[in-house]
Amino acid sequence: MNRFLLRIFWFVLPAAVAAVGAEWGLRSIPHQLAYKARYMEEHAPQIEVLSLGLSHAFYGLDFHASKFRGFNLAYHGQPLDRDLELWEKYADRLTSLRAVTVPLSCWSIHHRLRKEGEQWRVPFYTINYDLSAPWYAFKERCIIAYPAQAFRYLKHALASEDSLAEGNIPQDEFGSYMARLDNRLPDWDQRAAEDVAKNHSRFKPEDMTHNREVLRHIAADCAERGIRVVLYTPPAWHTYYEHLSEEIVSLTREIGTSLAREFPNVRYVDLLKDRRFTADDFFNASHLNYDRGGRKLIRILDDEIAEDPLPAK
Repeated sequence: MNRFLLRIFWFVLPAAVAAVGAEWGLRSIPHQLAYKARYMEEHAPQIEVLSLGLSHAFYGLDFHASKFRGFNLAYHGQPLDRDLELWEKYADRLTSLRAVTVPLSCWSIHHRLRKEGEQWRVPFYTINYDLSAPWYAFKERCIIAYPAQAFRYLKHALASEDSLAEGNIPQDEFGSYMARLDNRLPDWDQRAAEDVAKNHSRFKPEDMTHNREVLRHIAADCAERGIRVVLYTPPAWHTYYEHLSEEIVSLTREIGTSLAREFPNVRYVDLLKDRRFTADDFFNASHLNYDRGGRKLIRILDDEIAEDPLPAK
């Protein structure tokens, strides 16, 4: 019996060593979330505006144009329940905070990170933000738990010219993705716009209910702290929004307006079809670019924050 167990040990050992080495190597690759975590640890008390959310905020805000000192904690595919975890981690250290901004898009209202196809992002949050997870939760702690995505991540990270690769994205010192007008593709307005819109229009009611409660939790906590919450439906180009279902657009607006009625510290602004945004403001049909659209959006949000009726902290 002991000899049998010894053989199993020597058989498994090389695979275990290889797996540990692969995980160590993947964690050694610099990641944008690691920068965001370091910034929050070092500068949280000086931040006046905190941007949460997914890529609509990660792409579309340039805090250089803001009248407030802000930081962009948003990231690709970052769902509202992850926003809540990050908010709870840093809220007590944000002693100068005036406002939290959250994109309320036709995807974010029902997007969940742990759904099929998105779970592979979870370990990056656990690792870089040092979020709690059970020691045995392999899929929440280890990048190699998702071999296909881990290989793609490594391949893209080693290709420095691939600016769109996960973990290999240029971001400024305030955490925003620098997707510039000159970098967009010739077919920016058509590229997958219809497919993306139709995909964003499909949802499960239970996911939407969950995310509404997450927003209520953030809004209530901010109200207790005297902090404004600005919810905004981000601008999009017509080749995207024309293919959204009327139902998903209506539900998105309903969530925003109902939260603004329920909480006195919440403002909601619908910019989906806002004509102030022109073709030169977009990186693709559903995201603003950094250098034009990002500056325009941050000034609009600044105006919402500047009208804040809450008492100064």
